[in-house]
Amino acid sequence: MFDLILSYVWLILTRGFLYIALPYYFYTRVIDVYLSYYHYSNQEYTKLKCVGFPMPVFGNFFQTLPILKKLLKNNDNKVPFTKLIEEKFGGPSYEGVILHYVAHKPRLYICDPKFCEGIYVTQNAHYNLTPNLRNLFYCFTGGSILFSQSNDHWRARRKAMTPAYFKEKIRGVVKLAGLTVKNSITRMKVVKEGQTFEVMEEILKTVSEVLMSVSMSEDVSTLKIDYWKNGKCTKEDMSFVFRDTLGHLIARASAPHIIMFPSLVPLNVTAFEREMVKNATSCREGIRQLLKKRKDSPNAHKSDLLSILLEDPLFAHDEEACIDEMITMWAAGATTTAHGS
Repeated sequence: MFDLILSYVWLILTRGFLYIALPYYFYTRVIDVYLSYYHYSNQEYTKLKCVGFPMPVFGNFFQTLPILKKLLKNNDNKVPFTKLIEEKFGGPSYEGVILHYVAHKPRLYICDPKFCEGIYVTQNAHYNLTPNLRNLFYCFTGGSILFSQSNDHWRARRKAMTPAYFKEKIRGVVKLAGLTVKNSITRMKVVKEGQTFEVMEEILKTVSEVLMSVSMSEDVSTLKIDYWKNGKCTKEDMSFVFRDTLGHLIARASAPHIIMFPSLVPLNVTAFEREMVKNATSCREGIRQLLKKRKDSPNAHKSDLLSILLEDPLFAHDEEACIDEMITMWAAGATTTAHGS
């Protein structure tokens, strides 16, 4: 009887693989690759260039392989894709959008300021983002307009945030940024002779604090929040937890199980992913504390993004929406600064 049951189970598993898993794998690794290639190649935006015609499963790996060999031969630590842009598109001065396939997944690299303007200022209609990208960052950025589709809700949020980028508002936050940088320099000056400190860590911390100060007019240099690692919770600098969480979220997009099975994105199946979600929640709670402090303050600042949001009816009574956009502004600024350096 046991052998009969076992044989039926084996039959179901093997047939299930043949009739369900293989067609799914074929669709996602072959058919979907060429559907996406056709989709992007026929957009109204004419400055899109592809690294090369993608291969099933491998994507543009074979176009990138010679670049990798050159870098290894010359002991060059340059990012392979940066080298690829130099050889195929004339270097970092190229203005346009580059389509590059990592395995079966398309990646768009935006090198055109006008394209970015279209996303953040006018219409967000060049390319709508895939739900998987939003799901990857949802625990951190929530319903941010950065990952929203072009609709009335997106337009209303964007309109409410636009005044934060007017010249007079930007001038108002320059002093806040300057004070934050001075505090960072003071921290470095108190290091005694013979002691060492991580220069890059201090720079990254300063960048995070500047972004926080200009968006919320708050000094977060001494603020510590929960940080989970290897099953243990400690208190760490808010700027560090933000950077670490964002880095892990970006790295997760390239995890083998996420690449092979995109439907696993919202499930967080590994212990590492569950800790990442806890840290993202901790970041959101840190912003929530600062938001509560601002609401309770009788002399709220008027030059930062948070003040603008709290004065708008769309955000005034929606705490989660404020947190979404505050974190998004920090993440966008931190990522831009990291790539620019």
